[in-house]
Amino acid sequence: MSESVPVCADIGTRRGTMNYKQIITESPLKVVGLNQVLKGIAKDNVRCVVIACDSESFVGECVKDAIGAKCVDILSGPSRKELGEIVGVEVPTAVVGIVK
Repeated sequence: MSESVPVCADIGTRRGTMNYKQIITESPLKVVGLNQVLKGIAKDNVRCVVIACDSESFVGECVKDAIGAKCVDILSGPSRKELGEIVGVEVPTAVVGIVK
């Protein structure tokens, strides 16, 4: 799995690529967990979603269904344990949304 992905114009001012860790740590606002990410997508508040590589398949399916035709990037991230550590929660995290 490659950690570097193309960056949308609205994710940052830099052009080129950033890895999921940079995107998460450099974004001051994020939502954690599937329910919060789905709410953020529904309210059109999320610009990018990072899904842990070891998440259940329904997590990715739920996120893709919620996004539909909206302009939201989906990135493959690290394990749920590492993703939780990156965002500063004490439990494994399947999905993180980066708020606009």
